[in-house]
Amino acid sequence: MKVAIIHYWLNGMRGGEKVLENICSLYPDADIYTHILEKDKISDKIKNHNIYTTFINKLPLSKKLYKHYLPLMPYALKRLKLSSYDLIISSEAGPSKGIIKNKGAVHICYCHSPMRYIWDMSKVYYKNFNFLEKIGYKSFVKYLKSWDIKSSSNINLIIANSKFVKERIKRHWNKDSIVINPTINFKKFKNLNDKGYYIVISELVSYKRIDLVIKAFNENSKKIIIVGDGPLMEEYKLLSKPNIEFTGYVNDDKKIKLL
Repeated sequence: MKVAIIHYWLNGMRGGEKVLENICSLYPDADIYTHILEKDKISDKIKNHNIYTTFINKLPLSKKLYKHYLPLMPYALKRLKLSSYDLIISSEAGPSKGIIKNKGAVHICYCHSPMRYIWDMSKVYYKNFNFLEKIGYKSFVKYLKSWDIKSSSNINLIIANSKFVKERIKRHWNKDSIVINPTINFKKFKNLNDKGYYIVISELVSYKRIDLVIKAFNENSKKIIIVGDGPLMEEYKLLSKPNIEFTGYVNDDKKIKLL
């Protein structure tokens, strides 16, 4: 089979990109399509594939402001030339599933979540938008919701990453899905002992609610290590007392040592 993988954006190694690595292992000759590409921020396993971008990648300041181009992404996906592929796997959390395939092709969507910012977490995102972003959001959110539901109808099989996301898919898309959890290599984790601290591993963005962790540990004064990077890193550091330690991004070996 000729295989294409569609991933929303490739500008870091978060949970979705770890799953993408697994898909790449299953299909080492697959081509990858994405809206945004920053090669220096992704793993060699992903970089070893042929990677193509939509026109979003060429727009002004797209690497920094790619989420502001969200309303254009459905159109960008339609423009992808995928008629030669037998199997198309969309990795969905941002817009990736709304592609056009040939009639004989199979489209499988691995869904990390229907887009949080237009569905059940829209209020969290909206609260953090500036004035112009709020105007833009109100202008396009109904269109994006309609597109999101409509594009879900053209998928042959939807895979959810958890029972929680399966329920989200049913609620927002009214579609059934099967659950395949992301992989964890349990063999890497040995001799886990109490080292006298707590740990949280997360991207530092608002919807992950690391601010609640910080508030709790500011009160209880216990030691916690916060592993991960993100746009709210400096803000969170200012909120934190000395018992809260930030490591920033760490590789898997360091992460396992901390655990």
